[in-house]
Amino acid sequence: MAHCTPWCSQFCGERAMCAASCLSMAVWLHYCSGGAAEALSAAPGNSEDVMEFQERTTPDAITVQISGRWEFTDHDCLADLVALMAQPETRRFVLDLSDLQFIDSAGLGMLLILQDETETRNIGFVVRKPQGDVKNSIELARIGDIINIEY
Repeated sequence: MAHCTPWCSQFCGERAMCAASCLSMAVWLHYCSGGAAEALSAAPGNSEDVMEFQERTTPDAITVQISGRWEFTDHDCLADLVALMAQPETRRFVLDLSDLQFIDSAGLGMLLILQDETETRNIGFVVRKPQGDVKNSIELARIGDIINIEY
């Protein structure tokens, strides 16, 4: 069973989602019931897999293909992803997660930060094709309530 931190306990309820910003600019998502926090942070697979991304630019969109594992240790890549949005003609930012094998709560938080950045810049934001454990984590955290997810 997940336990609430003192900060978020005032917001807790049955399957309530609490968010707190951490110093690394990642947002930790934490469910306060039913052990969902453990489900989000359970990391199957090889810890040596790293997140990699490749960008493809079209006249009005940037598509970023992310592969590997998106974890807390990848928070340095967040600035690189935000920098890709700086092109003035960009109207749409697409993250293709079809090759992403795992995402932890910090990676989910980075998705929310990217959503905020695109919103600030009036850029459309889409997360495309999450699969397997990544799709399950996104659904469990209810990220689709905030971000446009294309399955």
